[in-house]
Amino acid sequence: MDESVNASISQGRKALEQGNSLVALMHFETAAKNDSTPVVIAYYGYCLALERNEYRKGLGLCRQAVENDSTDGNLWLLLGRTCLLAGKKSTAMKAFRRGLKVGRNPEIAAELQRLGQRRPPVFESLDREHLLNRKLGSCFNWLGLR
Repeated sequence: MDESVNASISQGRKALEQGNSLVALMHFETAAKNDSTPVVIAYYGYCLALERNEYRKGLGLCRQAVENDSTDGNLWLLLGRTCLLAGKKSTAMKAFRRGLKVGRNPEIAAELQRLGQRRPPVFESLDREHLLNRKLGSCFNWLGLR
């Protein structure tokens, strides 16, 4: 990897940590032009989804990165966060869990903790989104029975 690419990656990560996603996008865009490693691709996809709301392209890039290197927990973290941005919570949870299987990552554990665990549906034979499951689940929660 080129020194300029490494510099772009580290500056992009630093910008993301500081909450400056536009600057991070610029750095990862520059790095992606010169290098197509899974880490660069995943960060670039995440920043596209975060800053430009290009969820489809961002998800595609993150999935491509995970397919190329499924042993890196940070790639699963970025895929999960991109899924959350796209409004796909269940897919994000699966990505986070897969990332934890790859290796212990405190950021993934924190994301899962923040999202919380869902209780099983009242009627497991019915879909979670079925009217009976939703209404009875809400009622049981209100009564304190769940």
